[in-house]
Amino acid sequence: MEVRSVIERAVRDSRLNIIPVLMPDVDLDDLPPTLRSYSAIDLCDTSDYQTKLRRLAASLAVDPDTGDHADDEEIGDRLRESGDLNTTLPYYQKALTVAEAKIGNAHPHIARLRREIGVVHLDMGNLVAAESEFSIALTVDESTYGSDHIRVAANLNNLTRVYEYRGEYERARVILECALSITRASDSDESLEVATCLNNLTSVVRNMGDLTTAQRYLEEALEITTTSLG
Repeated sequence: MEVRSVIERAVRDSRLNIIPVLMPDVDLDDLPPTLRSYSAIDLCDTSDYQTKLRRLAASLAVDPDTGDHADDEEIGDRLRESGDLNTTLPYYQKALTVAEAKIGNAHPHIARLRREIGVVHLDMGNLVAAESEFSIALTVDESTYGSDHIRVAANLNNLTRVYEYRGEYERARVILECALSITRASDSDESLEVATCLNNLTSVVRNMGDLTTAQRYLEEALEITTTSLG
């Protein structure tokens, strides 16, 4: 009766935010069917009090621009910022599912969500999943903007992080040089995006043992950053 009452109230009042909270020894399947469509906060996998508070705080987030309850992507962003990656992923994945149902799978917003999911997988060490998400984001952005767009360069930078972690340094170097070329053509040589590409190239060629080239890249990145930021 309590569940039915709150569901009926939520239908009448869009400001009412329903957040199921899973306590220890409770599984998502234990929720009443009418509550399973709502994003639940899982407190089962941690005994840390601060982690529990961060998860609850993230679920209560409000969009500062509209005053509306934050959507799944915003909650995922807050959880990722807190370092709670295991809990972040389901929110991003649900946001992706909802977005694909609304706008299809070839929209720039889909590419952005794929990148966010890829970053979480990368930080968790799931390299295969991260490569898959970054590759899909790259394909979507290339189709939308063309192969020489700055967003394509950003996707290439993400992919090279996967290859660098695997020790595939030559593959990473070739892709980063392509990303650097795109970035230089898209912005002035003083842009911080160029400096980011140069920093990434520094890391790769240093791991390849080419310290002379690494130093050259890093010095150029330092000059750009100093010019931009002082």
